[in-house]
Amino acid sequence: MNIRNRHPADELADLRAQLRPFMLRAQKLRARLLAMPESERRADSWYGKVSTYKIKRLHRKAMQKELGLEVLRPFMREKSHERLDLVKNRTGK
Repeated sequence: MNIRNRHPADELADLRAQLRPFMLRAQKLRARLLAMPESERRADSWYGKVSTYKIKRLHRKAMQKELGLEVLRPFMREKSHERLDLVKNRTGK
């Protein structure tokens, strides 16, 4: 495949398609490692160390219902993120 003249959207879609099988394989391997007892997670070069952590988050909707939006508004912050979705052209080129 000649990628020198490919549009970045087309090339990105191709790369994502190539990565998909690797990501699925990684998910399956991760699940297998998590199911293993600790004594079996040590390989020749790597060790599958499982760590557990907890995250505490506030339930904003419940707080808003209980306290009211006016009480919460001074403590609220807005964050924005850019997301890029690739959408298949209907006609192509």
